[in-house]
Amino acid sequence: MATKDIVDSLLNKQSKGSFGELAASYFSGQSKNKNRMRNLMLGQVLFGAKEMSMQNKVMKNLQANEAQRTFDMANVTAKWDKYNELMTADEAFKADPFYFNDKAKDKYNSVWGDKGLNMNLQANKDFRTKEIADYEIALKNLHLEKIKTGNITKKLSKEQFFKPFEDYYTNKQEEIAAPKNLSIVHNAWNRITQGKQKPITEAEIATQRKTATRGAFDYLLDPSVVSRTEQIERERDVSTVTYSKEEAQRFIVDNMAPTDPARTKALREFDFSNKKQWTENDLTLFTVTAQTDFNPILEKNRLINDAFDSTWMQENNVEKTPKADSDEYLNYYLQKQNNLDEANGVGNPEDRKLRTNIFELENIKKSIENSKFQKTPEKHPLYVVQQKLESDIKLAGVDKITFQMFNFVQAKLLDPIDGELIRAQVRSEAKKTEGYNPEVSYEYETLNQYIGENVSDLMSGFEYILNN
Repeated sequence: MATKDIVDSLLNKQSKGSFGELAASYFSGQSKNKNRMRNLMLGQVLFGAKEMSMQNKVMKNLQANEAQRTFDMANVTAKWDKYNELMTADEAFKADPFYFNDKAKDKYNSVWGDKGLNMNLQANKDFRTKEIADYEIALKNLHLEKIKTGNITKKLSKEQFFKPFEDYYTNKQEEIAAPKNLSIVHNAWNRITQGKQKPITEAEIATQRKTATRGAFDYLLDPSVVSRTEQIERERDVSTVTYSKEEAQRFIVDNMAPTDPARTKALREFDFSNKKQWTENDLTLFTVTAQTDFNPILEKNRLINDAFDSTWMQENNVEKTPKADSDEYLNYYLQKQNNLDEANGVGNPEDRKLRTNIFELENIKKSIENSKFQKTPEKHPLYVVQQKLESDIKLAGVDKITFQMFNFVQAKLLDPIDGELIRAQVRSEAKKTEGYNPEVSYEYETLNQYIGENVSDLMSGFEYILNN
């Protein structure tokens, strides 16, 4: 019988006149023993009040049971939805071993589909393959772990899944509305026939309810997801993507117009390059460098620097300028470069600060490497200064750092001794000298190639700063 029917029955149940018949008999004088009749009437009143109290208690318990059933039904339904989703995926996986691979591809495409990665690059192809493979493994492991945790060996139908719940509440309803709980007579008869029963413990009640509500599947409601490290990467610094030499050559072809007179020269210089891997920043720098004639720039800056050196030596009463490994070099170089910037109408306080930071960072790193903290640099007292300098350099940006790297390369080219040694390694410069031998191998074909590759190499030392 449904809970509603039982409650309605209790509410509509009325006395069939037992007390009325006794009262009529008492007042009509039909009974020879009015005292006995009075006692019977009093007993009937008390008996009826007790049963009414029992019936009210049953009604309240049934209503509370129905409220709890409604609450638990929502909980069990949520578990069923998750369970059914899990088993549907399990059946699909057993039918198709590429099920989770397809899921991983869908996830990758949702993250990267409209971001325009250049899939002609092997590095990007490898990135896509790895991200999908890693995510597939993560999805598969998460799925199998859920199957294992629930000790699931076969799929239950919806009826089978809900049966313990329905049985539990049906039995509980029948127990609440049992005759022994509605009638004093039935209660007494139950005690006589059944004896005094040991009450069920709280632990037993909890166990029964957990079984009924499929507590073994509580874990399915947990927000268990693929960990952050296993997720598809959502951001990728294109500056870290490497191009093979063939891919880099294609970049130059695609990014320099056929009518650009520097295009042929750039491709020819590229052929002689010894670099095996290139970043997009490298290639952008290479194409810009190829389009620049550095000879007049270097000649103009050489004259400016010669004038500065002459004045500097007079003011400091010395006959030579400081060498790069000397204590005086940093201050000398910074003054010299500031003078060159002013002469060319470039540079500002931020640029000068950046130059100082780069030099100071290099000096601090050398100090740490040469100390007892070589393997634990974070314990060195100057490590916090290193971090601050790295942060400031990163804020300056790629373009400003690249310009400073060009200044460093240019400084070596303009040095009276180092400059000559460098030019001796460049074919285009050797051609200007007497006794040029075209059969001799040169490290660089042109001055542009030397500048481009050396600036690129210097920039690689800042990638860990820019990408962290």
